[in-house]
Amino acid sequence: MNRILPTIELIQAIAVESGSRALIVGGAVRDLLLGKAQQDDDLDVTIEGDVFKVAQVFATQSGGTLQRFPEFLAAKVRLSADAPLQEVDFVATRREVYAKPGALPTVSPGSLDDDIRRRDFSVNAMALPLQQLVPLVRHEAPVAEIVRQVIDPLQGWHDLQSRLIRVLHEQSFLDDPTRLFRAARYAARLGATLEGYTATLLQSALAQGSLGTISLTRKVNEMCRVAEELSGDLVMQYLDEWGIISASELVRSTNVSLFVQHARRLHSYSQDRSERVQLMYLLLATFSPFDSAEQFFKELGVAKVRRRELLEAMAPTSNSPISLAYQGLMS
Repeated sequence: MNRILPTIELIQAIAVESGSRALIVGGAVRDLLLGKAQQDDDLDVTIEGDVFKVAQVFATQSGGTLQRFPEFLAAKVRLSADAPLQEVDFVATRREVYAKPGALPTVSPGSLDDDIRRRDFSVNAMALPLQQLVPLVRHEAPVAEIVRQVIDPLQGWHDLQSRLIRVLHEQSFLDDPTRLFRAARYAARLGATLEGYTATLLQSALAQGSLGTISLTRKVNEMCRVAEELSGDLVMQYLDEWGIISASELVRSTNVSLFVQHARRLHSYSQDRSERVQLMYLLLATFSPFDSAEQFFKELGVAKVRRRELLEAMAPTSNSPISLAYQGLMS
């Protein structure tokens, strides 16, 4: 995180000047406590105050390009190619209300406490103000010192140490069934297990047909995120063992085991994240319950030209790199 410290300091100074408070919340805090370096080229900053003013001033002073998303109380600043970061995402502290199970949430301004409590799991429900983060990073503070500065009302640090994945309320998986997939991803990534009541809620949500309340596109997107994971093999194991693949109806019921077998081998055929995502896409098309792969792509709203490219990649006569990887995966 040292390489982006000047950017963090600039954001902190702008927030103070505008009468706001800037924080990192969620995964960034979790990874900091785990000692994981900042890997991505983007930074997520939560603003308690005027998010658009902070983002606008930052864009002006950094020479970046500002894009506003008022409906999400968010903004994005894209920076130059030679900057330490390619983009910074700003989002206001907010609350979320789900009109019905599986619906996208309605967003409204909220407090930091509201923002923390809307999160998926306790390990992602911690916050750290940039005012405290800057000196901690500059002086390479030990984890014990970082923990003392973290805002952690829901015992996320305890669960992180205990390697537990715990939802924050009993409607969590029903409100947002994509959290079923995320539970498996975080369990694999963190070497964690489901907290007992969370495991019960997960199975209850599946029994209530929660995955039927979200679109095919959202479910496919979650599977593509699985392909991006370094521990994708273990994620697939959990998704299979917990019954999520079967309940998702992404795969013909008679072919679930075969699909899982192929999906767990993805990393053997490609170390490239984007290529693994393409391969997952092709696997889902192969084993989908639709009459054909083309129908699957149509249901996803894939454009005609792109559909043709994907179908050609699945053809046994094709010798493109992705096609050869797909053929090897299916052999």
